[in-house]
Amino acid sequence: MTYDALGRMVEQNRSGSYTQIVYGPDGGKLALMNGQTLSKAFVPLSGSATTKLRPFRAWATTTFIF
Repeated sequence: MTYDALGRMVEQNRSGSYTQIVYGPDGGKLALMNGQTLSKAFVPLSGSATTKLRPFRAWATTTFIF
């Protein structure tokens, strides 16, 4: 695992596959990447809702945090 200067995990190795974690300007998790390929995006919506999107898939989930 690799951490940035703020102590956030920015890369992890699972069985030889490296995943990079991208953070937005507000410090929230924005995306998971495998090299230059997007594997999952976390898109903030209005209020405290977030939707998770995966490329090339026709579904998304929405999470509401109260």
